[in-house]
Amino acid sequence: MRPDDAVLEFGGRFGTTSCRLARATRNSGRVVSVEPDPTVLRPLLRNLFQHKCSVNVVAGTVSSVGLTIQAGRSYSSSTRPVAELQG
Repeated sequence: MRPDDAVLEFGGRFGTTSCRLARATRNSGRVVSVEPDPTVLRPLLRNLFQHKCSVNVVAGTVSSVGLTIQAGRSYSSSTRPVAELQG
């Protein structure tokens, strides 16, 4: 990765990798992190702020259909189409 690259990260969680990506791009603001899990959104934003990591965060998913998140055990989660849950 070069310092002038733009990066799209799927699943920022608590921001460890997000901050490394920001630093690798010289904190240029060209890192976008998509985080679907609302339970880690606040800690992610707090960590990015505390460590001065310039990352744009998108709360949600990237999909052509509506998705919902399902919490798994411990650290895992997954998404499922909303239509599956309504059927």
